[in-house]
Formats: sequence, structure tokens, C-alpha cells
Amino acid sequence: MTGFDLILLLTLFVLAGTLLAVIAVTVFHHFWTRRRILQRKALADEIRPQLMTMLLEDDPDLSRFETEQGLRSRMIDDLAEALIGKLRGADRERLVLLLERKGTLERARLELSSRRAPARARAAQLLGSTGASGALPFLAAALHDPNRTVREVATRSIGRLANPAAAGPLLSLLATEDRPVPEHLVRMALFRLGRPAIPELIRELEHRSPDVRRCTADVLGHLGAFEAIEHLTEMALFDDHDGMGTTAVAAIDRIDGPGTADALQRLAVESSNSTVREAASAMIARRVDTTTVDDEDIELVQPIESELAVRNG
Repeated sequence: MTGFDLILLLTLFVLAGTLLAVIAVTVFHHFWTRRRILQRKALADEIRPQLMTMLLEDDPDLSRFETEQGLRSRMIDDLAEALIGKLRGADRERLVLLLERKGTLERARLELSSRRAPARARAAQLLGSTGASGALPFLAAALHDPNRTVREVATRSIGRLANPAAAGPLLSLLATEDRPVPEHLVRMALFRLGRPAIPELIRELEHRSPDVRRCTADVLGHLGAFEAIEHLTEMALFDDHDGMGTTAVAAIDRIDGPGTADALQRLAVESSNSTVREAASAMIARRVDTTTVDDEDIELVQPIESELAVRNG
């Protein structure tokens, strides 16, 4: 056997050994992954009824869940978080209390400082879905995380906190040139804060950034914030930044509450901006047309009702 044949034979042995090793690792990984999935499913089937029973008890003993360790503890956290998103009131508060007492929420706050971006995103999502008390400062800091996914998850999570104080940190994202979070996510989070955030949003109408003012006006309109009509009217009259007047007019029209018609009439007459005047006039005309159609429908229906009354008399 020549030296070349020996080298070729050794190469074949190495390749065969490598192939067998790859196959063995793949089979082992598949087996281990499947075993892990089945194990988690079995645990979930065992723990889920226990959590549901706990929710039905008048005075449940939470300590039986607090002492769990390892995979069982993580499964309790996962199932509790999944249930929290579907519950309201006392049941939701009970599960949040359980996660607080288990130390899960405190670990999530600390995990926001992890070196791993997936861990930070997971922590932000947990704090948001549970509405954890004291989570706002941690999530507000995560809005400027170097990782885009973490920033976006933190934005959505802040909206779930239903804390009016979150309006300021969210809107501050629009006041920077780099715009770390897409504006539509900021709008969605602000809208999710709901009506309790209206006073804070009204104050933001005077923000130095036109992007912040524009977004705030739009969100107030979608929230139906009739309390903001006067402020939006002043904005439409005196905010000279491009497009700001029409944004304010559109928000007033969308609110459709007490004072809307008077505000539109005032803008149609007093605004020095022709575009604002035209927009307000068009909205007034549309409202008049709608009212006229309704009146005509009433006039059309009344004779029919009278005829039916005679027939059934």
C-alpha cells in the first residue's frame, strides 16, 4: 500500500467518523428536544388545573406554588402569564400577586439589564403583560435599549401598564432625530393607555416638538377626548407648523362631542390659515348633509308607519 492510498484511507475513516458523529448528535438532539417538549406538556397538564382551582378558592394558599423550583417553577410562571392576558379583576390580581411573591417579577426587572437581548425582551414582555407595579421606570429605560426588538417590546408593554405617567416617556421617543421606535407603535401604546391619560396628553400639546404635538392631537381625537376640544382649537388657530392646523381640525371632528360643532364653526370663520378654514367648512358641510339625510329618512319612514298603523288598526 502506497503512502497516497494510506492517506486516502485515513481521510475516508475521518469523514465516516465525522458523518456518524453528526448523525448521532442530530438524533440525540431530536430525542432530547422531543423528550423536553413532552415533559413540559405533562407538567403543563398537571399545573394548569391547579392554577384554575386556586382561582376558584376563596382564600387560596399561594405558598404551595412559591416553593417550586427549576422547570416546574418556570412552567408556573409561563402558565400564569398566559392566563393573566385572559383575565380581569380579582383573578388577574391574584396571579400577579403569585408572580410577585415567587420573585418572578423582581427577576424580570433585573433581567432588563441582561447582556442577552432575548432575555431583556422577554422580561419587558412579562412586566407589561402583568401590569407589574413599579415597572414603568424600568420599561422607560428599555425604550432606549440598543436592540430594536427590545425597544419595540418595551413600547407595547408600557401601553399595557395603563399608567397615565407613561405618556411622557412614550412621546419623548418622537422628539429625537433617530426615532428609536416607529411612530405607529407609539400611537398604539398611547391609545392603549386610555382616557386616564387624557390630562397628560393635553399638556403634551404644548411640547416643543411638532411631531409630538401632531401625534398627541391625533391620539386625543381617537380617544374621543371632548375635554381637549378647546386646546385643539387653540392649536388649530395658532400653531403655524406645517400641517398642524389640519391635524387639530381632524382630531376635533373625530371627537364628535360637546363643543365640536362650535369649534369647527369658529375655525371656519377665525382661522388665518385658508387650509384650516376649508377643512373646517368641509366638515361642517358634511355634518349638515348627514343631518339632512337623516331628516329625509324620518320623513320617508313616517308615512309608512302611519299606513301600517291603519292596516293593523
